[in-house]
Amino acid sequence: MFKDLPIKKIIFFGIIGSIIYLVFVGLFLNRKTYDAIWILYIGNGVVAVWIGIFIYSFFKSQTDQAKVGKTSLAGHLVAICGILITCFLVLIASIIFPHWFHSYNSGTSSFTEAPPQMTGSGHSFLFPIFGNAIIGNIAVGSVISIIFPFILRGLEKHNETGNLETDK
Repeated sequence: MFKDLPIKKIIFFGIIGSIIYLVFVGLFLNRKTYDAIWILYIGNGVVAVWIGIFIYSFFKSQTDQAKVGKTSLAGHLVAICGILITCFLVLIASIIFPHWFHSYNSGTSSFTEAPPQMTGSGHSFLFPIFGNAIIGNIAVGSVISIIFPFILRGLEKHNETGNLETDK
């Protein structure tokens, strides 16, 4: 099942997608407020466009009858690869640079000064980053990986036959 997939190309697109999303994570962390979560959603949209570019190039390189299924699987693998790389790099960055992810002082006074809820300038930005990276990117990656190959197949059939009815 996986033997026909270009694993190097999938990993490459996953790495670039991860880097694209990490740019938006950096912009979110620069704001230091939960109100800027919209930046992460824009990052999800840009990653969806990147996965769409991969799907288009992969679909055009396939010649067999199962190319819609293979393309959908490959798109999902790009999304999963990008998510794993993103989460790993954010985890490493949070260990090396904890002050990027926390807006309170470090030390023993940090527990007494930490806010009791997650509003305004919060105590940790890791949960929204991981939550958005996992849920947001798998959602947009799945939608684009399922819908876009069928759109491409329909356009391909339309170009071959001149009509939009693909079942005949």
